[in-house]
Amino acid sequence: MPNGSYVVRSGGNHRVYVCNERGIDNIRAKVGTYMKKDCLTNEELDKHENYEVELSLLAKKIRIEKNVELKAGYEDQQADLIKNHKEWLLQIYYEKFD
Repeated sequence: MPNGSYVVRSGGNHRVYVCNERGIDNIRAKVGTYMKKDCLTNEELDKHENYEVELSLLAKKIRIEKNVELKAGYEDQQADLIKNHKEWLLQIYYEKFD
């Protein structure tokens, strides 16, 4: 955050939410690739939304899990899903815009 007091992890809309809550009008962030949702077919949009739902469910499991080994397993699943999602989005991006 601009004042150096906070760190917000990547993914989702955490940065936007915190900026809105704190009245911050700018934030440094890395943006890999983005495209308008209307560039996606209905099937691609459904698949993207399915990734988002799965990631949200895993994030919830990670937050509430007390068993360290199970939590680590969920974190591994989350990392794999994020990687697969990013690779899939890049593939679509290059198919449409390269």
